[in-house]
Amino acid sequence: SGLTNDSPTLMRTSFGHSIARENDEFVIVLVSFKIDVAYDNEESRQSPPVTVHATYAVRYRVVELSGFSDEDLDAFAQINGNFNAWPFW
Repeated sequence: SGLTNDSPTLMRTSFGHSIARENDEFVIVLVSFKIDVAYDNEESRQSPPVTVHATYAVRYRVVELSGFSDEDLDAFAQINGNFNAWPFW
């Protein structure tokens, strides 16, 4: 398999999002993905030797944005932003 006792063995992933309105017709969802690769020891877990982080801006056009609350847009972003950006990660 190519793994040795010195190979990193732990992976930790995370993701998040934020939203913005643009010109009352676009929603921009910033989707962030992060993965840490570490050895199975406390020092490596605290400061992983490999970290990859990416943020994607996903822009959605909405015919009438004014009808949506911030809570509506957050729910939309949480599901659709992550789903639509995931293939590019």
